[in-house]
Amino acid sequence: MRKILIPILLASGLTMAGGDESAADNYCHDQAAWDKIDALLKRFPHDHLVIRAYATRLGICRLIDEKKISLEDGIQMFDIERQRAVMERSMEDAARRRYKPLSKDDLEPVS
Repeated sequence: MRKILIPILLASGLTMAGGDESAADNYCHDQAAWDKIDALLKRFPHDHLVIRAYATRLGICRLIDEKKISLEDGIQMFDIERQRAVMERSMEDAARRRYKPLSKDDLEPVS
């Protein structure tokens, strides 16, 4: 599961800004970017972070297209959600490492 974190970040971004948000490219209408996140969703259809990234992208792009929010606000919202997903996946990985299932030998009474 950890391996998909980087593809999520690469495939689901709304923009690429070179430090200047006003020069950001809007990827809401970039078919290649949509193809990448569609492929991720097909590959990991039950991963809640992939589903959430896809839904977030759909919603934010719709709001940008309807001019209900600016591109800059959409970038900021998406970046916050992306950071939240990174933290959530990191916590899941840490919990998985910390709470390994007990083996049969671990359950045997000590004499």
